[in-house]
Amino acid sequence: MSICVAALVVFAFMGVFSARYRYWAKEAFDCVGRRVTLRPCKTEFNQKVRAKITSKLLKKSQKAARFTHKHFEAISWVFTIILFVSLILTAGGLYNLFTYGTCDPAQPDSCIFTVQEGVCAPACMPCNCGPHEIGCDAPEYKACNGNCQCVCESMGSVTS
Repeated sequence: MSICVAALVVFAFMGVFSARYRYWAKEAFDCVGRRVTLRPCKTEFNQKVRAKITSKLLKKSQKAARFTHKHFEAISWVFTIILFVSLILTAGGLYNLFTYGTCDPAQPDSCIFTVQEGVCAPACMPCNCGPHEIGCDAPEYKACNGNCQCVCESMGSVTS
């Protein structure tokens, strides 16, 4: 069951870019659909994936192939759990990036995508240019941590 879910996510994504993986994605979708409705997979998708992986490993190492074939279900559960944990952490990081302007609000310096002081992101615009002056406490300046040193797009100058 677990390899069906992980394979569905991976092959569906890869199938968008390559027709080679669409067949596998279709079989994985069928397998997940049947397993969710408490029916066994009719295509034995698990066995096909196990055979494909084991045959690739057999060329490199017989011991690794034997271990993988013997413990395939446990290995597939580990990779499925890792897949979903990484998806959750990625979603959390993206949420923080778009909401707070950094991947980790507790330690903004640890994120390479953090908006640097003195550098304005699109969330900081518009600057204090022209007749509509906006103060440092405006919502547009939250991502810059109140730093009003922004380059105005329309005038090309630094304002404060």
